[in-house]
Amino acid sequence: MDHGLILGGGSAAAIQSGSVITRLASTKLTAGAGNHAVATGENAVAVGTSLLSLVVPILIATLVILLVIIILLKVRKKLIHQHS
Repeated sequence: MDHGLILGGGSAAAIQSGSVITRLASTKLTAGAGNHAVATGENAVAVGTSLLSLVVPILIATLVILLVIIILLKVRKKLIHQHS
């Protein structure tokens, strides 16, 4: 459990550092006028990542089930040909 907290904290710190650097660069280059676009981009990425975290496991589970079905059908076909 401690490892998860440490690794999660490290990941969060890295992401937050990137966000801070992006906002600082935006403020410096656009005198603050670009911060709205940066914030909107950050929010879009956050929503997209959240949606992916819901969709990807379902896609992977579907692919695994299809793969198992294909393997079972091939094994069954080989067994039927061996007995005939």
